[in-house]
Amino acid sequence: MKYVLALCSIAIYSMRLIDTLFCDFGNADEIHVSNAIVGCQMDTGYLRQATVICPHRVNDTDYVWHPQPTVVDHARIDAYVSGNGVFRSVAISDVIVTESSFSFVTIDVRRSDTELQLDFPFNKLFAMTERRLIFICGPRDLVLSDTLQRHLDSLNGFGQMQALPWTSNIPLAHEMSKIGHGIGIFFLYSGSTHLPLQGCGSRPSPLFHADSEVTVDPSLESVHAWWIQCRIHVSGFSARQD
Repeated sequence: MKYVLALCSIAIYSMRLIDTLFCDFGNADEIHVSNAIVGCQMDTGYLRQATVICPHRVNDTDYVWHPQPTVVDHARIDAYVSGNGVFRSVAISDVIVTESSFSFVTIDVRRSDTELQLDFPFNKLFAMTERRLIFICGPRDLVLSDTLQRHLDSLNGFGQMQALPWTSNIPLAHEMSKIGHGIGIFFLYSGSTHLPLQGCGSRPSPLFHADSEVTVDPSLESVHAWWIQCRIHVSGFSARQD
């Protein structure tokens, strides 16, 4: 069952610029007293920048961004990907691929909160190997049960920052009551414009789909010749562009 988390809109969401998203989970009342879940989303096909804030403390409980890296690497940022109701943790660098050294997702630890900063400039090419990345602002000792993962995986349909009240009678709210603390959840979607490429190229690139093999004729020197004569193999299918 798909849940559309559109139960109530809250004022801590704002569109500062036409291409910038600002989500602040730092209002303690919003993610503890009033609501079990507060969430927002970003689609890279429509928005280029976002700042998402996770407070360090909510009602005397330590909060952090999840997933927390399993290796000691302060430069590493992880995200959840999900499928069939199961979450798994991946490194951002493995799912947002690029040929540049630019960091599209960074963390800024401040005195009272931690900012997740996302920046996708128009002049930087990238591709996302997963349809959706998930970040959760929650208690440091948060454990996602199998049932909770299933319910969270079913969430979609954010048009703005929205919330699920504790008083809701849907199964997700009941499952959250077992934790006893609210969470903030942020979804990053690839949209249809930043999927891995499938096509011709003059050399291998991480921007191409992992199942695509681009074969070129080394005797061809012009860029036009590369594009006209290159042979594409996508999942065992071979096609020649003439």
